Amino acid sequence: MKYTFKNIIFVFDIDGTLIPSSSNFIENKLLGLLKDLAKRNKVIFASARPMKGIINLLPNNIIKDFNYVSLNGAYSIIDNVESETNPFSFKKINILIKHFSKNNLWLYSKNKWYSSNFNSLEYFKETQAVKMEANYLNTEKKYESIHKAVILTKSKKDLRLLEYYDFNFSCSNSTYVEINCKGVNKALFIKQNNINNVQLCSFGDAENDLPLFKISNYSISMKNSNPKLSKVSSYHTSKNYYEGIIEGLNFINKKILKK
Repeated sequence: MKYTFKNIIFVFDIDGTLIPSSSNFIENKLLGLLKDLAKRNKVIFASARPMKGIINLLPNNIIKDFNYVSLNGAYSIIDNVESETNPFSFKKINILIKHFSKNNLWLYSKNKWYSSNFNSLEYFKETQAVKMEANYLNTEKKYESIHKAVILTKSKKDLRLLEYYDFNFSCSNSTYVEINCKGVNKALFIKQNNINNVQLCSFGDAENDLPLFKISNYSISMKNSNPKLSKVSSYHTSKNYYEGIIEGLNFINKKILKK
């Protein structure tokens, strides 16, 4: 179906929305659809991945067709303008290393990541997804420009510890806990780029998409979405990935045509 959308901002989460989590490939028919949307609209990939982990999903010849929000909003490129939030303080990083380095602890800068464990299945999946090997997380080293951390845990005790130390975190699935600095979220690019008076349509599946959904004109949660996200969405799809995106676009199209 050819859509006649114009001057709309479409924001797409990646893992769990456009592709299965930890996948490293976007279907050609989906890329074609997104490229077509980008001709008359602004299309933004908004992901927890580092920037390089997003770019590695795309053919070189279409990278400039899109805009990017990475590390859950800590770094973005919108209309070729880069924005970067303040990183974690050394104190916060040391707290994470002290309490969680025996878990799978990952630290992310704009284009690098560090892991405390190279032997887990989760680490292997992450390297396959972002197409980047991690650097070794040296607990004695001082790390600068760290914008996001991930802890692999199911422990409620760990979550209570994060709350005690006043970390901003969300759960992207049953074991991945994503941690960002206070105030960092996927909707931050709106304020950073003074975007006003434009329709915003968002697609997502996880808790870290909530801030974006709350300010969107239309928000589409995928079939596999976290129940918290589905509850606040404009529409919940019956399918995932390409078919779910089409279903969501059709919903938005009908709503706009009614106006």
